[in-house]
Amino acid sequence: MITHEKVLEEVMKQFTVLPVRFSTISEHDDEAGILRILEKDYQKFDEMLDKMEGKKELGLKVLAHEAPVYESIIEKYDNIRSLRDKLINLPVDKTHYQRMKIGEMVAEALKKETENYKNLILDTLTPIADDVKINDNYGEMMILNSAFLIKNTAEPAFDEAVNILDAKLGNLMTFKYVGTLPPYNFVNLVINTKGI
Repeated sequence: MITHEKVLEEVMKQFTVLPVRFSTISEHDDEAGILRILEKDYQKFDEMLDKMEGKKELGLKVLAHEAPVYESIIEKYDNIRSLRDKLINLPVDKTHYQRMKIGEMVAEALKKETENYKNLILDTLTPIADDVKINDNYGEMMILNSAFLIKNTAEPAFDEAVNILDAKLGNLMTFKYVGTLPPYNFVNLVINTKGI
């Protein structure tokens, strides 16, 4: 896979790349068979190449730092903080239900804050992108799992916007920013290689 990725990176320096579904393998072992496949779906390839010309995919995953995010919730939500302060010196066995209630309140606040951060990040980056794909999060501390299709010329502005967000929110979360990638999230080519 690493070799495949390195080849794609080199090709992308000069050409537009259309990723094809993983494990697409032609039955043909000669150029004529491959050319028949390309000729059959020429229109589809041509349209997609035009759409992807001069663009790339950049990936962004944002993960919350658990302790600082919970601390920010305690600071921001007076009702949670005051209930916590009332229970802090009381025996755990006598305040079990109240502590469960705090846990529910914190979970709800975390959900709300995560959505607010996600919207802030997307509101900042989406205007720079041609398209955005939001993928499923994994784990409750993931705020955003996304891919952005951007014009090559917009990459410096996009990089700067990510850096500004990181400077502003980096104490609460980690930004995992990767690219340049083939547009995996924006091209879904299925090629029928049988019977051609």
